[in-house]
Order: sequence, then C-alpha cells, then structure tokens
Amino acid sequence: ISVGQEYENALKGMCYILQASDGSFVIVDSGDSDPKFLDRLYSTMTSLIPNGEKPHIRAWFLSHQHSDHVTGFVDISTSAYAAKIKCDAVYSNMPYSAYQTAYDNSTYENRFDKIEKAAEKLGADFVTAHTGQTYYFADIEVQILGSVDDMFLTDYNDLDETSIIFTASVGNKKMMFTGDAGPIAIGQYIMKRYTEEILKSDICQAMSHGTNNSAFAEFYKFVDPDWYLWSASIEFYNKHTPNKHIEGDSSAKIVYSYNGIYTIELN
Repeated sequence: ISVGQEYENALKGMCYILQASDGSFVIVDSGDSDPKFLDRLYSTMTSLIPNGEKPHIRAWFLSHQHSDHVTGFVDISTSAYAAKIKCDAVYSNMPYSAYQTAYDNSTYENRFDKIEKAAEKLGADFVTAHTGQTYYFADIEVQILGSVDDMFLTDYNDLDETSIIFTASVGNKKMMFTGDAGPIAIGQYIMKRYTEEILKSDICQAMSHGTNNSAFAEFYKFVDPDWYLWSASIEFYNKHTPNKHIEGDSSAKIVYSYNGIYTIELN
C-alpha cells in the first residue's frame, strides 16, 4: 500500500505501508512534515482493520536520515496519533549526529537524536538493522541486503548512500526497497554481492526518487519488477531526467506518488 505525500512545488517524500495477514503493519519511511500526511496514514491503517481497533505497527523501517524520509515519524510521536497507535520497534542503521554534518552537505539538527527520542515517546524499541539480518513480522519476511555497515566513512559524502536496502517478502511475492541509495551503495556493494536470482523482485521502489544514473540500469535489469514505486510526483518526473531503464521498460507499471493513496494487492 502506497501512502501519498503532499507534493507542492514538486517536493519529495516517501512512505509505504505493508499489511500482514494478521492485520498488523510494516511501514517504510515516513515522508516529510505534513499534518495531512499523518491524517492519511492513520486513516488508511484504520480503514484496513476492524472498527475500533488500534493500528499495530510491528516494524517501522527508516531508510536514512534525510527529512523527506523520517520527519513524519518524528512528527507522529508528538501528535495526537501517538496514543492511537501501537509501534513495536523502529529499524534503521544511521550514522550518529556528529557524522551527519561531516559527511553530508545538508544542515542537520541532530536528526538521529530526534528519531531516537521519537521512538522512545512511542514506546518503540530502537533497533539497528545490519546487513545480512532477516526479520519476521507475522507473514512478512524482511532481509537486509545493504547498509552503512558496508562502507567506510571515506566512501561517501552524502547520506543517501547510507540507505538500508532490503526486501520484504509475502509468500512468493517480493518487494525491493532502496531508499535513496546511490551509485556507491548499488554499484560497489549490492551488484557485486548478490546474484540476479536474489535481487529479482515483483515490486521495486525506484532509487533516489527515480532520478537517472547509469549505475542503476544494471540493478533494475536484475530486479526486473512488474511494478515500480516512483516516490515522487508526476510533476517531479516531468521536470527531471527519469531513469531511462525504467522509462523504457514497457512491461512494468509505474505508480507515482500523489495526493492520496494507491493500493497494490499481492496474491
């Protein structure tokens, strides 16, 4: 289930929720700061469970520290919705605050610390997800394929490259989540470590909001999905150079983010 983000002036954000067979949820990222987004996230979850039940989030994965992926999570911890949801744990693998400004051009306000405090407010465990680990949430299996574990600090100068890369499988269907991973994480680590058989997925979240990079083309060929989740608006797509492999893959469907929700059922 893709939860849309407000896209004024082609701003970007990303949040996807998966529902297990027992009605519980696994959430991937949380978009940017937007009260309307929190309303949609909560209303979407409550619409999928029996009336009156509290949404049970077994796991909330945060790919990396950029605001368009984590701010919604921080916001919900201080909102009225904090008391209306149950969140077991938050999974991430992020450089500490001191490294954020040293290895990224953006300006940060101790975002790592804010995420950790938000988890505490929600009563959720704060778990570091390491490369090679496998987690089970009801009938959803999550395998961590890549993380900042794989890199030395000198390997990157952008927090996009620290994104956790993982698959979520339900039965015989698999989804690939890449966050904003770039050519270092993909080209130097993922493509050298995993075979086409392991990377093949039914659904693939387009890396870095669908922007173009030659290092991504071979990865997308290996994943070979039926669906691409394009975590940007159609307006953003039209204003920027899209990834040519995705654009040329006529057999796959593309789901753009927009002001609303889009549902994909895996059978």
